[in-house]
Amino acid sequence: MTFDLYVFDGDVPDDEVVMGEWMEDELRWDASLSQSDRMSVDMRALCSEHGLTLYGPQESLVLRQVAFAMPGEAQMVEARLRTVVSPDLPLRFGISEPHRECSDARRSVTIGRAIVPLELRGEGDVVKRLARVLIVLPLSLGVVAVPRPAAAGRTCADRNVPVTVEERRLALSAPAEILRRSGFDTYAKGFTSALCQLRGFADAESVVRAHGQELWQAATARAQGRLAPGRLPAIDDRPLYWARLQMTKAVRQWTPSFELGASERSALLATLEKSSRGQNSIDYSGSMKRILLTGFDPFLLDVDIRQSNPSGATALALDGTVVAIAGGFARIETAVFPVLWEPFAQGVVEQTLLPHLGDIDMFTTVSQGRVGRFDLERYNGRRRGGFIDNDNVSSSGVIPIPDGVPTVEPAPEFVPTTLPYADIVAAVTGGFPVFDHTSVVEIPADETAPVVRPDGPTPGSVAVEGGGGDYLSNEIAYRATLLRDALGLQIPGGHLHTPVLQFAAGNTTKLTDPTFEANQRDIVDQVRAILIVAAGTP
Repeated sequence: MTFDLYVFDGDVPDDEVVMGEWMEDELRWDASLSQSDRMSVDMRALCSEHGLTLYGPQESLVLRQVAFAMPGEAQMVEARLRTVVSPDLPLRFGISEPHRECSDARRSVTIGRAIVPLELRGEGDVVKRLARVLIVLPLSLGVVAVPRPAAAGRTCADRNVPVTVEERRLALSAPAEILRRSGFDTYAKGFTSALCQLRGFADAESVVRAHGQELWQAATARAQGRLAPGRLPAIDDRPLYWARLQMTKAVRQWTPSFELGASERSALLATLEKSSRGQNSIDYSGSMKRILLTGFDPFLLDVDIRQSNPSGATALALDGTVVAIAGGFARIETAVFPVLWEPFAQGVVEQTLLPHLGDIDMFTTVSQGRVGRFDLERYNGRRRGGFIDNDNVSSSGVIPIPDGVPTVEPAPEFVPTTLPYADIVAAVTGGFPVFDHTSVVEIPADETAPVVRPDGPTPGSVAVEGGGGDYLSNEIAYRATLLRDALGLQIPGGHLHTPVLQFAAGNTTKLTDPTFEANQRDIVDQVRAILIVAAGTP
Protein backbone atom coordinates (compact mmCIF):
# COMPACT_ATOMS: atom_id res chain seq x y z
CA MET A 1 0.00 0.00 0.00
CA THR A 2 1.30 3.50 -0.82
CA PHE A 3 0.15 7.01 -0.07
CA ASP A 4 -0.01 10.37 -1.75
CA LEU A 5 2.07 12.72 0.41
CA TYR A 6 2.17 16.40 1.17
CA VAL A 7 4.93 18.59 2.62
CA PHE A 8 3.88 21.18 5.17
CA ASP A 9 5.90 23.48 7.43
CA GLY A 10 3.28 25.08 9.63
CA ASP A 11 3.52 28.68 8.40
CA VAL A 12 0.37 30.55 7.47
CA PRO A 13 -0.14 33.76 5.47
CA ASP A 14 -0.88 37.07 7.14
CA ASP A 15 -3.76 37.99 4.88
CA GLU A 16 -7.01 37.11 6.66
CA VAL A 17 -8.90 36.15 3.50
CA VAL A 18 -6.21 33.84 2.19
CA MET A 19 -5.67 32.47 5.68
CA GLY A 20 -9.36 31.64 5.95
CA GLU A 21 -9.26 29.67 2.71
CA TRP A 22 -6.12 27.90 3.89
CA MET A 23 -7.67 26.98 7.25
CA GLU A 24 -10.68 25.40 5.56
CA ASP A 25 -8.40 23.11 3.54
CA GLU A 26 -6.21 22.39 6.55
CA LEU A 27 -9.15 21.33 8.73
CA ARG A 28 -10.44 19.06 5.98
CA TRP A 29 -7.05 17.39 5.60
CA ASP A 30 -6.61 17.00 9.36
CA ALA A 31 -9.96 15.28 9.66
CA SER A 32 -8.86 12.58 7.20
CA LEU A 33 -5.56 11.79 8.90
CA SER A 34 -4.67 9.51 11.72
CA GLN A 35 -1.59 10.12 13.83
CA SER A 36 0.13 7.14 12.25
CA ASP A 37 -0.05 8.87 8.86
CA ARG A 38 2.22 11.69 10.06
CA MET A 39 5.95 11.23 10.16
CA SER A 40 8.61 13.82 10.84
CA VAL A 41 11.49 13.90 8.37
CA ASP A 42 14.87 15.33 9.32
CA MET A 43 15.66 17.43 6.26
CA ARG A 44 19.11 18.34 7.52
CA ALA A 45 20.07 14.67 7.66
CA LEU A 46 18.65 14.00 4.21
CA CYS A 47 20.58 16.91 2.72
CA SER A 48 23.73 15.79 4.45
CA GLU A 49 23.52 12.44 2.67
CA HIS A 50 24.01 14.34 -0.59
CA GLY A 51 26.90 16.47 0.67
CA LEU A 52 24.67 19.51 1.13
CA THR A 53 23.41 21.53 4.05
CA LEU A 54 19.92 22.88 4.52
CA TYR A 55 19.78 26.62 3.91
CA GLY A 56 17.27 28.18 6.27
CA PRO A 57 15.92 27.64 9.77
CA GLN A 58 13.51 24.82 9.00
CA GLU A 59 14.98 21.48 10.14
CA SER A 60 12.04 19.14 9.80
CA LEU A 61 8.93 18.83 7.69
CA VAL A 62 5.76 16.85 8.16
CA LEU A 63 4.49 14.39 5.58
CA ARG A 64 0.75 14.23 5.20
CA GLN A 65 -1.55 12.13 3.12
CA VAL A 66 -3.47 13.95 0.41
CA ALA A 67 -5.86 12.83 -2.26
CA PHE A 68 -4.94 14.54 -5.51
CA ALA A 69 -2.68 13.71 -8.40
CA MET A 70 -1.62 15.27 -11.71
CA PRO A 71 -0.54 12.54 -14.16
CA GLY A 72 1.71 14.75 -16.27
CA GLU A 73 3.70 15.94 -13.28
CA ALA A 74 3.66 12.46 -11.77
CA GLN A 75 5.31 10.97 -14.87
CA MET A 76 8.08 13.54 -14.76
CA VAL A 77 8.70 13.03 -11.06
CA GLU A 78 8.62 9.25 -11.29
CA ALA A 79 11.22 9.32 -14.07
CA ARG A 80 13.52 11.28 -11.77
CA LEU A 81 12.82 9.13 -8.73
CA ARG A 82 13.62 5.98 -10.66
CA THR A 83 17.20 7.20 -11.00
CA VAL A 84 17.66 6.57 -7.27
CA VAL A 85 14.82 4.22 -6.32
CA SER A 86 14.55 0.55 -7.17
CA PRO A 87 12.12 -0.24 -10.02
CA ASP A 88 10.45 -2.72 -7.66
CA LEU A 89 9.47 -0.03 -5.17
CA PRO A 90 5.84 1.06 -5.71
CA LEU A 91 5.45 4.84 -5.82
CA ARG A 92 2.37 7.00 -5.91
CA PHE A 93 2.27 10.67 -5.15
CA GLY A 94 0.27 13.84 -5.69
CA ILE A 95 1.34 17.23 -6.91
CA SER A 96 -0.47 20.32 -8.16
CA GLU A 97 0.13 23.99 -8.77
CA PRO A 98 1.63 26.05 -5.92
CA HIS A 99 -0.66 28.17 -3.78
CA ARG A 100 1.59 31.17 -4.15
CA GLU A 101 0.41 33.28 -1.22
CA CYS A 102 1.23 30.36 1.04
CA SER A 103 4.54 29.21 -0.42
CA ASP A 104 8.08 30.03 0.55
CA ALA A 105 10.64 29.55 -2.24
CA ARG A 106 13.53 29.80 0.21
CA ARG A 107 12.66 26.41 1.77
CA SER A 108 11.15 23.15 0.59
CA VAL A 109 7.67 24.01 1.71
CA THR A 110 4.21 24.45 0.39
CA ILE A 111 1.06 25.37 2.15
CA GLY A 112 -1.91 24.47 0.04
CA ARG A 113 -1.21 22.41 -2.98
CA ALA A 114 2.30 21.65 -4.15
CA ILE A 115 5.96 21.01 -3.67
CA VAL A 116 8.22 24.00 -4.35
CA PRO A 117 11.99 24.07 -4.88
CA LEU A 118 14.52 23.75 -2.09
CA GLU A 119 17.70 25.83 -2.17
CA LEU A 120 20.78 24.22 -0.66
CA ARG A 121 24.25 25.60 -0.07
CA GLY A 122 27.39 23.58 -0.55
CA GLU A 123 31.07 24.42 -0.38
CA GLY A 124 32.02 27.99 -1.13
CA ASP A 125 28.48 29.11 -0.21
CA VAL A 126 27.35 28.39 -3.78
CA VAL A 127 23.63 27.82 -4.11
CA LYS A 128 22.79 24.38 -5.46
CA ARG A 129 19.30 23.46 -6.52
CA LEU A 130 17.63 20.10 -6.71
CA ALA A 131 15.69 20.33 -9.96
CA ARG A 132 12.44 19.38 -8.21
CA VAL A 133 12.74 18.26 -4.62
CA LEU A 134 10.05 15.76 -3.76
CA ILE A 135 9.94 13.62 -0.66
CA VAL A 136 7.91 10.50 -1.36
CA LEU A 137 7.25 8.06 1.46
CA PRO A 138 5.56 4.70 0.88
CA LEU A 139 4.47 4.41 4.52
CA SER A 140 3.96 0.67 4.42
CA LEU A 141 7.62 0.19 3.47
CA GLY A 142 9.04 2.95 5.64
CA VAL A 143 11.41 4.21 2.91
CA VAL A 144 12.19 7.83 2.05
CA ALA A 145 13.43 8.59 -1.46
CA VAL A 146 14.97 11.89 -2.57
CA PRO A 147 16.11 12.46 -6.16
CA ARG A 148 19.81 13.22 -6.39
CA PRO A 149 20.93 16.53 -7.87
CA ALA A 150 22.26 16.39 -11.39
CA ALA A 151 26.01 16.21 -11.77
CA ALA A 152 27.47 19.70 -11.71
CA GLY A 153 28.86 21.03 -14.96
CA ARG A 154 27.37 18.37 -17.23
CA THR A 155 26.50 19.75 -20.68
CA CYS A 156 24.92 18.44 -23.86
CA ALA A 157 25.00 21.48 -26.11
CA ASP A 158 26.18 22.39 -29.57
CA ARG A 159 27.64 25.88 -29.16
CA ASN A 160 27.70 26.34 -32.93
CA VAL A 161 23.88 26.44 -33.16
CA PRO A 162 22.85 30.07 -33.81
CA VAL A 163 21.03 31.88 -31.03
CA THR A 164 18.73 34.90 -31.08
CA VAL A 165 19.78 38.53 -30.79
CA GLU A 166 18.36 38.59 -27.27
CA GLU A 167 20.37 35.51 -26.30
CA ARG A 168 23.58 36.91 -27.80
CA ARG A 169 23.43 39.80 -25.34
CA LEU A 170 24.05 37.29 -22.54
CA ALA A 171 27.74 37.51 -23.46
CA LEU A 172 27.89 41.11 -22.22
CA SER A 173 29.10 41.82 -18.70
CA ALA A 174 25.92 43.44 -17.30
CA PRO A 175 23.62 40.39 -17.73
CA ALA A 176 26.22 38.14 -16.08
CA GLU A 177 26.51 40.55 -13.16
CA ILE A 178 22.72 40.80 -12.79
CA LEU A 179 22.44 37.02 -12.65
CA ARG A 180 25.34 36.62 -10.24
CA ARG A 181 24.25 39.37 -7.84
CA SER A 182 20.66 38.10 -7.71
CA GLY A 183 21.58 34.41 -7.41
CA PHE A 184 19.58 33.64 -10.55
CA ASP A 185 22.63 32.29 -12.35
CA THR A 186 21.88 28.89 -10.76
CA TYR A 187 18.64 28.22 -12.61
CA ALA A 188 20.07 27.67 -16.08
CA LYS A 189 22.80 25.41 -14.67
CA GLY A 190 20.29 23.09 -13.04
CA PHE A 191 18.07 23.26 -16.12
CA THR A 192 20.91 22.34 -18.50
CA SER A 193 21.88 19.38 -16.34
CA ALA A 194 18.26 18.22 -16.29
CA LEU A 195 18.08 18.41 -20.09
CA CYS A 196 21.10 16.14 -20.39
CA GLN A 197 19.31 13.39 -18.48
CA LEU A 198 16.18 13.30 -20.64
CA ARG A 199 15.41 10.32 -22.84
CA GLY A 200 12.23 11.35 -24.67
CA PHE A 201 10.08 14.29 -25.80
CA ALA A 202 7.22 13.68 -23.35
CA ASP A 203 9.58 13.84 -20.39
CA ALA A 204 11.29 16.86 -21.91
CA GLU A 205 8.02 18.76 -22.13
CA SER A 206 7.22 18.07 -18.47
CA VAL A 207 10.69 19.00 -17.27
CA VAL A 208 10.84 22.19 -19.34
CA ARG A 209 7.45 23.26 -18.00
CA ALA A 210 8.45 22.51 -14.41
CA HIS A 211 11.70 24.47 -14.64
CA GLY A 212 9.94 27.39 -16.28
CA GLN A 213 7.36 27.47 -13.50
CA GLU A 214 10.11 27.20 -10.92
CA LEU A 215 11.82 30.27 -12.39
CA TRP A 216 8.58 32.27 -12.39
CA GLN A 217 7.78 31.24 -8.82
CA ALA A 218 11.27 32.20 -7.66
CA ALA A 219 11.03 35.60 -9.37
CA THR A 220 7.67 36.40 -7.78
CA ALA A 221 8.85 35.09 -4.39
CA ARG A 222 11.92 37.31 -4.62
CA ALA A 223 9.84 40.36 -5.55
CA GLN A 224 7.44 39.72 -2.67
CA GLY A 225 10.08 39.22 0.01
CA ARG A 226 9.90 35.44 0.32
CA LEU A 227 13.29 34.89 -1.31
CA ALA A 228 16.50 36.73 -0.47
CA PRO A 229 17.12 39.32 -3.22
CA GLY A 230 20.90 39.12 -3.24
CA ARG A 231 22.54 42.44 -4.06
CA LEU A 232 19.89 43.89 -6.36
CA PRO A 233 16.46 45.41 -5.61
CA ALA A 234 13.91 42.78 -4.59
CA ILE A 235 11.32 43.85 -7.18
CA ASP A 236 13.88 43.93 -9.99
CA ASP A 237 12.56 42.16 -13.12
CA ARG A 238 15.98 41.79 -14.76
CA PRO A 239 17.07 38.51 -13.08
CA LEU A 240 13.99 36.75 -14.48
CA TYR A 241 14.57 38.16 -17.96
CA TRP A 242 18.21 37.15 -18.24
CA ALA A 243 17.77 33.76 -16.53
CA ARG A 244 14.99 32.92 -18.97
CA LEU A 245 17.24 33.78 -21.90
CA GLN A 246 19.92 31.47 -20.53
CA MET A 247 17.32 28.70 -20.47
CA THR A 248 15.95 29.36 -23.96
CA LYS A 249 19.51 29.36 -25.26
CA ALA A 250 20.06 25.99 -23.55
CA VAL A 251 17.01 24.51 -25.30
CA ARG A 252 18.04 25.98 -28.64
CA GLN A 253 21.54 24.46 -28.45
CA TRP A 254 20.54 21.23 -26.72
CA THR A 255 21.74 17.99 -28.36
CA PRO A 256 19.52 15.32 -26.80
CA SER A 257 20.15 11.60 -26.89
CA PHE A 258 16.90 11.10 -28.82
CA GLU A 259 15.55 12.45 -32.10
CA LEU A 260 14.15 15.97 -31.65
CA GLY A 261 12.59 17.65 -34.67
CA ALA A 262 12.46 21.39 -35.30
CA SER A 263 8.76 21.57 -34.50
CA GLU A 264 9.28 19.72 -31.22
CA ARG A 265 12.11 22.03 -30.22
CA SER A 266 9.89 25.01 -31.04
CA ALA A 267 7.15 23.51 -28.87
CA LEU A 268 9.58 23.16 -25.96
CA LEU A 269 10.65 26.78 -26.36
CA ALA A 270 7.01 27.86 -26.35
CA THR A 271 6.37 25.81 -23.21
CA LEU A 272 9.36 27.40 -21.49
CA GLU A 273 8.26 30.89 -22.50
CA LYS A 274 4.71 30.45 -21.20
CA SER A 275 5.63 28.74 -17.95
CA SER A 276 8.43 31.18 -17.05
CA ARG A 277 6.21 34.18 -17.72
CA GLY A 278 3.24 33.20 -15.57
CA GLN A 279 1.08 32.87 -18.67
CA ASN A 280 -0.15 29.38 -17.84
CA SER A 281 -0.28 29.71 -14.04
CA ILE A 282 -3.03 32.32 -13.71
CA ASP A 283 -5.24 30.87 -11.00
CA TYR A 284 -8.07 32.46 -9.02
CA SER A 285 -9.78 31.03 -5.98
CA GLY A 286 -12.41 32.23 -3.56
CA SER A 287 -15.23 34.71 -4.05
CA MET A 288 -13.21 37.94 -4.05
CA LYS A 289 -12.89 40.15 -7.12
CA ARG A 290 -10.41 39.07 -9.78
CA ILE A 291 -7.91 41.39 -11.45
CA LEU A 292 -5.61 40.42 -14.32
CA LEU A 293 -2.51 42.52 -14.99
CA THR A 294 0.15 42.12 -17.66
CA GLY A 295 3.67 43.53 -17.93
CA PHE A 296 6.59 43.48 -20.35
CA ASP A 297 10.24 42.47 -20.53
CA PRO A 298 12.98 45.12 -20.47
CA PHE A 299 13.63 46.66 -23.90
CA LEU A 300 15.90 49.19 -25.65
CA LEU A 301 18.77 47.03 -24.46
CA ASP A 302 21.13 48.16 -27.22
CA VAL A 303 20.69 51.68 -25.87
CA ASP A 304 21.36 50.60 -22.27
CA ILE A 305 21.90 46.93 -21.40
CA ARG A 306 20.98 47.69 -17.76
CA GLN A 307 17.34 48.41 -18.64
CA SER A 308 14.56 47.29 -16.31
CA ASN A 309 10.87 47.52 -17.16
CA PRO A 310 8.66 48.80 -14.32
CA SER A 311 5.67 46.96 -15.77
CA GLY A 312 7.50 43.65 -15.45
CA ALA A 313 8.62 44.54 -11.92
CA THR A 314 5.00 45.36 -11.07
CA ALA A 315 3.81 42.02 -12.41
CA LEU A 316 6.30 40.16 -10.21
CA ALA A 317 5.49 42.21 -7.11
CA LEU A 318 1.71 41.84 -7.44
CA ASP A 319 1.26 38.30 -8.75
CA GLY A 320 -1.00 36.27 -6.47
CA THR A 321 -1.46 39.11 -3.99
CA VAL A 322 -4.73 40.13 -2.36
CA VAL A 323 -5.65 43.80 -1.89
CA ALA A 324 -8.41 45.47 0.08
CA ILE A 325 -10.79 47.46 -2.13
CA ALA A 326 -14.02 49.33 -1.52
CA GLY A 327 -16.55 46.70 -0.52
CA GLY A 328 -14.19 43.76 -0.08
CA PHE A 329 -11.04 42.23 -1.45
CA ALA A 330 -9.50 41.55 -4.86
CA ARG A 331 -6.92 39.03 -6.00
CA ILE A 332 -4.35 40.06 -8.60
CA GLU A 333 -2.89 37.57 -11.07
CA THR A 334 -0.22 38.60 -13.55
CA ALA A 335 1.76 37.54 -16.60
CA VAL A 336 4.72 39.03 -18.48
CA PHE A 337 5.05 39.30 -22.26
CA PRO A 338 8.06 39.52 -24.58
CA VAL A 339 8.96 42.65 -26.50
CA LEU A 340 8.84 40.74 -29.78
CA TRP A 341 6.54 41.20 -32.75
CA GLU A 342 6.30 37.57 -33.89
CA PRO A 343 4.83 35.98 -30.73
CA PHE A 344 2.12 38.66 -30.79
CA ALA A 345 1.31 37.80 -34.41
CA GLN A 346 1.09 34.12 -33.41
CA GLY A 347 -1.52 34.95 -30.76
CA VAL A 348 0.34 34.77 -27.45
CA VAL A 349 -1.82 37.54 -25.97
CA GLU A 350 -5.11 35.93 -26.96
CA GLN A 351 -3.93 32.46 -25.88
CA THR A 352 -3.08 33.82 -22.45
CA LEU A 353 -6.11 36.02 -21.87
CA LEU A 354 -8.92 34.07 -23.52
CA PRO A 355 -9.24 31.34 -20.83
CA HIS A 356 -9.69 33.98 -18.11
CA LEU A 357 -11.41 37.08 -19.49
CA GLY A 358 -14.88 35.66 -18.96
CA ASP A 359 -14.15 34.94 -15.29
CA ILE A 360 -12.43 38.14 -14.16
CA ASP A 361 -13.72 41.50 -12.98
CA MET A 362 -11.06 43.77 -14.46
CA PHE A 363 -7.88 43.69 -16.54
CA THR A 364 -5.08 46.17 -17.04
CA THR A 365 -2.24 45.87 -19.54
CA VAL A 366 0.75 47.84 -18.29
CA SER A 367 3.92 49.08 -19.97
CA GLN A 368 6.59 51.75 -19.55
CA GLY A 369 5.60 55.03 -21.13
CA ARG A 370 6.52 58.68 -20.64
CA VAL A 371 8.89 60.42 -18.24
CA GLY A 372 7.46 61.45 -14.87
CA ARG A 373 3.81 60.51 -15.40
CA PHE A 374 1.21 57.77 -15.61
CA ASP A 375 -1.15 57.71 -18.58
CA LEU A 376 -4.46 55.92 -18.91
CA GLU A 377 -4.67 55.38 -22.66
CA ARG A 378 -8.22 56.17 -23.76
CA TYR A 379 -7.94 54.70 -27.29
CA ASN A 380 -5.94 51.77 -28.67
CA GLY A 381 -5.06 51.83 -32.37
CA ARG A 382 -4.97 49.10 -35.02
CA ARG A 383 -1.50 49.76 -36.45
CA ARG A 384 2.06 48.58 -35.93
CA GLY A 385 4.62 51.32 -36.48
CA GLY A 386 7.73 49.31 -37.28
CA PHE A 387 10.04 50.16 -34.38
CA ILE A 388 12.50 47.31 -33.79
CA ASP A 389 11.84 44.76 -31.06
CA ASN A 390 14.28 42.99 -28.74
CA ASP A 391 15.50 40.80 -31.60
CA ASN A 392 16.03 43.94 -33.73
CA VAL A 393 13.13 42.91 -35.97
CA SER A 394 10.73 45.47 -37.41
CA SER A 395 7.05 44.99 -38.26
CA SER A 396 4.52 47.46 -39.59
CA GLY A 397 0.98 47.49 -40.90
CA VAL A 398 -2.37 46.34 -39.55
CA ILE A 399 -2.20 44.36 -36.31
CA PRO A 400 -2.66 40.71 -37.38
CA ILE A 401 -5.36 38.80 -35.49
CA PRO A 402 -4.70 35.03 -35.50
CA ASP A 403 -7.22 32.58 -36.96
CA GLY A 404 -9.67 30.97 -34.57
CA VAL A 405 -9.71 33.86 -32.10
CA PRO A 406 -12.99 35.67 -31.30
CA THR A 407 -12.88 39.10 -32.88
CA VAL A 408 -15.02 41.98 -34.07
CA GLU A 409 -15.88 42.27 -37.77
CA PRO A 410 -15.11 44.59 -39.40
CA ALA A 411 -12.08 45.27 -37.21
CA PRO A 412 -12.36 48.68 -35.51
CA GLU A 413 -9.59 51.21 -36.08
CA PHE A 414 -9.68 52.23 -32.43
CA VAL A 415 -10.90 50.36 -29.36
CA PRO A 416 -11.60 52.40 -26.21
CA THR A 417 -10.67 51.69 -22.62
CA THR A 418 -13.40 50.79 -20.16
CA LEU A 419 -11.28 51.49 -17.09
CA PRO A 420 -12.85 54.14 -14.81
CA TYR A 421 -10.35 56.78 -15.91
CA ALA A 422 -12.14 59.75 -14.34
CA ASP A 423 -12.17 58.13 -10.89
CA ILE A 424 -8.53 57.06 -11.18
CA VAL A 425 -7.33 60.49 -12.28
CA ALA A 426 -9.27 62.14 -9.45
CA ALA A 427 -7.89 59.82 -6.75
CA VAL A 428 -4.64 60.29 -4.83
CA THR A 429 -2.64 57.19 -5.78
CA GLY A 430 0.98 58.29 -5.38
CA GLY A 431 3.61 60.86 -6.20
CA PHE A 432 3.37 60.72 -10.00
CA PRO A 433 0.57 62.58 -11.81
CA VAL A 434 -1.97 60.39 -13.63
CA PHE A 435 -3.46 61.60 -16.91
CA ASP A 436 -6.45 60.61 -18.99
CA HIS A 437 -4.59 60.49 -22.30
CA THR A 438 -6.99 60.96 -25.21
CA SER A 439 -4.66 61.98 -28.06
CA VAL A 440 -4.30 59.74 -31.14
CA VAL A 441 -2.86 59.99 -34.64
CA GLU A 442 -5.30 59.23 -37.45
CA ILE A 443 -5.92 59.67 -41.15
CA PRO A 444 -9.31 61.38 -41.30
CA ALA A 445 -12.03 59.97 -43.53
CA ASP A 446 -11.51 60.85 -47.23
CA GLU A 447 -8.01 62.16 -46.51
CA THR A 448 -4.51 60.74 -46.96
CA ALA A 449 -2.29 62.59 -44.48
CA PRO A 450 -2.04 61.66 -40.78
CA VAL A 451 -3.06 64.25 -38.20
CA VAL A 452 -2.89 64.43 -34.41
CA ARG A 453 -6.28 64.43 -32.68
CA PRO A 454 -5.85 65.58 -29.05
CA ASP A 455 -9.45 64.67 -28.17
CA GLY A 456 -9.55 61.23 -29.77
CA PRO A 457 -10.44 59.72 -33.16
CA THR A 458 -13.09 61.06 -35.50
CA PRO A 459 -15.71 58.89 -37.28
CA GLY A 460 -14.45 56.95 -40.30
CA SER A 461 -10.77 57.66 -39.70
CA VAL A 462 -7.91 55.18 -40.07
CA ALA A 463 -5.66 54.57 -37.07
CA VAL A 464 -2.00 55.51 -37.30
CA GLU A 465 -1.21 55.57 -33.59
CA GLY A 466 -3.31 54.82 -30.53
CA GLY A 467 -2.92 56.81 -27.36
CA GLY A 468 -0.07 54.48 -26.44
CA GLY A 469 1.65 54.89 -29.81
CA ASP A 470 2.23 52.16 -32.39
CA TYR A 471 4.52 49.78 -30.52
CA LEU A 472 3.76 46.60 -28.59
CA SER A 473 2.26 48.45 -25.61
CA ASN A 474 -0.47 49.78 -27.89
CA GLU A 475 -0.77 46.38 -29.54
CA ILE A 476 -1.34 44.39 -26.34
CA ALA A 477 -3.98 46.95 -25.34
CA TYR A 478 -5.69 46.73 -28.73
CA ARG A 479 -5.70 42.93 -28.65
CA ALA A 480 -6.99 42.73 -25.08
CA THR A 481 -9.75 45.31 -25.48
CA LEU A 482 -10.76 43.89 -28.86
CA LEU A 483 -11.06 40.45 -27.28
CA ARG A 484 -13.14 41.96 -24.47
CA ASP A 485 -15.57 43.41 -27.01
CA ALA A 486 -15.60 40.26 -29.16
CA LEU A 487 -16.70 38.27 -26.12
CA GLY A 488 -19.34 40.86 -25.23
CA LEU A 489 -17.88 41.45 -21.78
CA GLN A 490 -18.96 44.45 -19.73
CA ILE A 491 -15.85 44.67 -17.56
CA PRO A 492 -13.31 47.44 -16.96
CA GLY A 493 -10.23 46.92 -19.09
CA GLY A 494 -7.55 49.02 -20.74
CA HIS A 495 -3.96 50.16 -20.77
CA LEU A 496 -1.82 51.97 -18.21
CA HIS A 497 1.52 53.53 -19.11
CA THR A 498 3.95 53.94 -16.19
CA PRO A 499 6.65 56.58 -15.86
CA VAL A 500 10.03 55.76 -17.37
CA LEU A 501 12.26 54.04 -14.82
CA GLN A 502 15.44 56.11 -14.69
CA PHE A 503 18.85 55.84 -13.07
CA ALA A 504 20.32 58.73 -11.10
CA ALA A 505 21.88 61.52 -13.13
CA GLY A 506 25.45 60.61 -13.96
CA ASN A 507 25.03 56.87 -13.40
CA THR A 508 25.97 55.30 -16.72
CA THR A 509 27.50 52.04 -15.51
CA LYS A 510 26.11 50.86 -12.16
CA LEU A 511 23.25 48.34 -12.18
CA THR A 512 21.33 50.18 -9.50
CA ASP A 513 21.37 53.31 -7.37
CA PRO A 514 19.08 54.91 -4.75
CA THR A 515 17.16 56.93 -7.34
CA PHE A 516 16.53 53.87 -9.49
CA GLU A 517 15.37 51.78 -6.52
CA ALA A 518 13.11 54.51 -5.11
CA ASN A 519 11.47 55.11 -8.50
CA GLN A 520 10.97 51.38 -8.99
CA ARG A 521 9.24 51.01 -5.63
CA ASP A 522 7.15 54.15 -6.13
CA ILE A 523 5.92 53.01 -9.53
CA VAL A 524 4.94 49.56 -8.27
CA ASP A 525 3.17 51.02 -5.25
CA GLN A 526 1.26 53.50 -7.38
CA VAL A 527 0.14 50.85 -9.87
CA ARG A 528 -1.21 48.86 -6.91
CA ALA A 529 -3.05 51.95 -5.67
CA ILE A 530 -4.50 52.60 -9.14
CA LEU A 531 -5.78 49.02 -9.33
CA ILE A 532 -7.41 49.39 -5.91
CA VAL A 533 -9.24 52.52 -7.02
CA ALA A 534 -10.31 50.96 -10.34
CA ALA A 535 -11.50 47.68 -8.82
CA GLY A 536 -13.40 49.49 -6.07
CA THR A 537 -15.27 51.82 -8.44
CA PRO A 538 -18.93 50.80 -8.87
